[in-house]
Amino acid sequence: RRDRFDLLAVIHVLVDDLSCNVYGDVHIILKTNEISKIFVYGDMDATGILIRNLLENALLHRHAATPVIVTVLPDGCIDITNDCVALPPETLARLTNPFVRGAHAVHGSGLGLAIASNIAKQMDATLSLCSPLAGTTRGFGVSIRFPDLEIQNEEQGD
Repeated sequence: RRDRFDLLAVIHVLVDDLSCNVYGDVHIILKTNEISKIFVYGDMDATGILIRNLLENALLHRHAATPVIVTVLPDGCIDITNDCVALPPETLARLTNPFVRGAHAVHGSGLGLAIASNIAKQMDATLSLCSPLAGTTRGFGVSIRFPDLEIQNEEQGD
């Protein structure tokens, strides 16, 4: 489907759903950079699955004492980063293949990033992975960029 919807609203729902555990510890920090809406074209349900998979993967593989950071960049790109041991380049290059996992000690089937990558391709979105994070020797990041998006800043309103 190619419906127009607010990507940021989907992200807010997922962050709210996944960010706090029963002890109230914040696991996800959302930085919107004063962007209030990002309209994209695609399947909202499939996009929800894509973003949920990325967030769950980041939560699962992060260092337990650190949050996942979701940053909305001024150009509408969404960055999801976490603190973890950096992945070797050969692992990073295969990470969107089915059944490939970065950390073998963590539970999971190795399908989350493969599913996210497939959905992104179907929506003509670009999914980029990096590890370590720029300027560090640690961390993992995923950037997703949707085509033909429309950004509204908080002062613009509806």
